[in-house]
Amino acid sequence: RKIKMVVNTIKSAEMVGNIEKTLDEMSDYYQEMEDTKKAIVSAISYPAIVMFVAIIICVFMLTYIVPKFVEVYESMNAEINPITQFCLDLSDFLRNNGFVLLAVIILAIMAFIYFYKNLKSFRKSVQQLCMKIPVVGKIIISKEMSSFSRTFATLQKNNVLLTDSIDILAKITGNEIYKEVMFKTIDNLTKGGKMSEVFKDSWAIPDVAYFMMVTGESTGELAEMLDKIADFYHKEERQSVAMIKTFIEPVMILFLAFVVGFILIAVLVPMFGIYGSVA
Repeated sequence: RKIKMVVNTIKSAEMVGNIEKTLDEMSDYYQEMEDTKKAIVSAISYPAIVMFVAIIICVFMLTYIVPKFVEVYESMNAEINPITQFCLDLSDFLRNNGFVLLAVIILAIMAFIYFYKNLKSFRKSVQQLCMKIPVVGKIIISKEMSSFSRTFATLQKNNVLLTDSIDILAKITGNEIYKEVMFKTIDNLTKGGKMSEVFKDSWAIPDVAYFMMVTGESTGELAEMLDKIADFYHKEERQSVAMIKTFIEPVMILFLAFVVGFILIAVLVPMFGIYGSVA
């Protein structure tokens, strides 16, 4: 997909004798995309690691530590409260069905990946759902609009035909919602309509981007306006990623502390009852 964009852009640049500037712009474009990708991966990695560690700790405590207290409770006739009973039941379930549960989770993940890669309707539904989630959706839309606008601006500056540009954009994006927008745009352009007409009716295109495109079309400065759109949504994406990273780190630490503390309290409360009865 990226190769087609590069080939078409370089061909157009050769025809107008602007190959050096085009290669510089392409280099900046791909560097910007790579930096953004690394920022998103960095923001996701920390909470993912914390969540994984939290799960490992909880499973270890429930399957190894909690069962050791069962005999103590039984020998001392300790009164078991609902919270402790819940932990004991969960511990028993994990010890008896842990491998089955793990196999089900692995199979579910594999099935999800398979259907996401091979079933267009499933992939579209998942993407649409993610785009409706408040902060996550904003990042996805900002990323798509930034990538779309920057790529489109590069193609327009190098005099790639409008229909060819839209076709390339449709093949570059992995988002099915934006693919549909691109395909509808191609159909509309072949009928003599404007690109912005399709964008107006799409919920995935923000109003700011739409009005800026309309302005670019009406003034004949579409490429320059697309660059401004790309800059705006690139900043939006970076800010949203930074906000998630700042917010989610303390939340994950608190979550880990809460879960571990919950298990410890559930285990220790009956012990306090035993000591009180002995005293």
